[in-house]
Amino acid sequence: TRAVEADPRHEYAHIVFGYVKFRQDRLDEAIQSFDRAIECDESSYFAPYFRCCCLLAMGRAAEGLAWVDGHEAHWANAGTMTGHLAWHRALFALETEGPAAVLADFTGRYQGGDSEEYLDLCNDIALLQRLALQPLALPAGEVGVVDGRGRAFRGGAGGEGVEDTFKTIGG
Repeated sequence: TRAVEADPRHEYAHIVFGYVKFRQDRLDEAIQSFDRAIECDESSYFAPYFRCCCLLAMGRAAEGLAWVDGHEAHWANAGTMTGHLAWHRALFALETEGPAAVLADFTGRYQGGDSEEYLDLCNDIALLQRLALQPLALPAGEVGVVDGRGRAFRGGAGGEGVEDTFKTIGG
């Protein structure tokens, strides 16, 4: 509290104060602190990250997805956190739009690509694991990689996933 009082325009003071509230399970108050941090520095990426954590913990996926999409310009160049914030977007989308939508966005939006960052690799693995645990209905003819072994499935006439040919992820 003293740090926020001493310098109410200091982004990190609000982030730390919000994090304390987050750990105390005072999530609505934490979100307010993270919003203040973003007001102090719109290029902040820790505040959006923790804000996403709060919304996930509260089960507010639709609100989270709308917020992330509306603020993407603020965190799109967040260095190693960019992929992780996109991963949070994927978790919101998984609950609101379903696994097929997340899978369709995987290679373009979520996958770490050629990154050698450990966090990007963890994001990719965690997202693919979550997708593997979800039932998936693909539109007829659409192909998607849906399991950790890189198996490709093509949507059947009824929307069920029909195993196509074995392909490797990215191959």
